[in-house]
Amino acid sequence: MPRAGLDDRRPYTIYHAEFITTDGSKRTVVGATEKAIADRTLEYAMRGTACPAFAKPAKEPPELVRLGTAPTERQAYLWELAWFGWMCQGLPDWELSCRGACFVLPTMKRWDEADTDACRRLVSGLPRARGKLTPQTVTFLQELACSSDTVAWHLEGLCFRCGSSEHRAKACPKGKPGPSPKQPVRKQKGRGHGWGGARDPCGRKPIAPHLKVQSKSGKSSTSGTQGNMRRRRKAPPVKR
Repeated sequence: MPRAGLDDRRPYTIYHAEFITTDGSKRTVVGATEKAIADRTLEYAMRGTACPAFAKPAKEPPELVRLGTAPTERQAYLWELAWFGWMCQGLPDWELSCRGACFVLPTMKRWDEADTDACRRLVSGLPRARGKLTPQTVTFLQELACSSDTVAWHLEGLCFRCGSSEHRAKACPKGKPGPSPKQPVRKQKGRGHGWGGARDPCGRKPIAPHLKVQSKSGKSSTSGTQGNMRRRRKAPPVKR
């Protein structure tokens, strides 16, 4: 997952790698990187901490294949999630064999139920305009983010384990990387990243991926997830 707060003028590469593990299982990884594709491939080959845990059991060093590029960090989050969905659509056993975006459980086990539901909806409902971020695709990803904390945090460049903007999922104090049961949403400080900075609450006109939208005050608007949580809060009891 790209880090939050990076210079948006840097180009990003979206890639995937298909490989066979030492036990003979087939796996696919989808990712986004600000590094040169050759440097990222070398990190996979070295099997160090920069290599996704899901790819470390590869029988041979995986070869990374370029899927496309994104001119900004914000679009990189969108493209990574979309390409993960498109790759899964072509894999009959994708729940076990494919990892990417915010769905990065390192083992071959299935995800927690909440995240499995979001991932299934991504794969089944994502428009099949492979390689194109059409308005319909962007709208679909926005609606999915409104109902899934994991997806929303990924698109906003936050830790997708707890929603913090202070660290990446790999360093999250709540545990190892990978989806977990829903955590309370933490209010983000400062300007948002990933989805496009400020995001209109759910139900409004979707924000085009190339636009940086801010409120009149210059601050990011509340995400749909946070707004929905506040609306669900019960009113204080009436004193009699």
